[in-house]
Amino acid sequence: MNWSKVYQRAKNMLYQPEQEWTIIREENLPRTTVLREYAWPMLLIVLVATFIGSILFHTGYHLTFGYLFARIVTSLALSGGVMYLSAYFINETVERFGGIRNLDASVRLASYSWTAFFFFYALACILSLFPLNVLFYICSLYSVYLYYTGISPMLSVPENNRIRFTIISVIIMLVLFVIASVILGILFAGLLENEVTVTI
Repeated sequence: MNWSKVYQRAKNMLYQPEQEWTIIREENLPRTTVLREYAWPMLLIVLVATFIGSILFHTGYHLTFGYLFARIVTSLALSGGVMYLSAYFINETVERFGGIRNLDASVRLASYSWTAFFFFYALACILSLFPLNVLFYICSLYSVYLYYTGISPMLSVPENNRIRFTIISVIIMLVLFVIASVILGILFAGLLENEVTVTI
């Protein structure tokens, strides 16, 4: 795990995505390498951010291990799980828009385009205060633009189909996000609510 490379890739994705997608295409890394060297480190940042935010900004209750566990698992599932699943669904639909079906490229597209989401989601987890957290969530939508700029370099989607494919992809991600949120909310409802001790 090379944190210097993670930082450089994240910075380039945020500031010069078009040029960085060209470099990523030439690297042609397999999905296992992309996940190990970039996605997992970014998820680790989210995990640490969730832990810190849960400790710093909890009010009105005593923290429990169950609560921290539920918060961390929920954050990881909503960020990493949805990202990984969306890559598979996107890979299955790309040919309908004139692109080339390639799971490695789909994982690269999903992993790197989620850079803004990872970054701002981590900030929202740390600074879990309204309206800062809402602002960070809004800023995470920059990932949609990163995704849009990476569609053609990664999956060879024709220019005239980029907007339509982006819209369909975002809908897929949102549906997966909502489904995951509902499932996790049901599974961890007790840990997130009932197992905290209210203080007076």
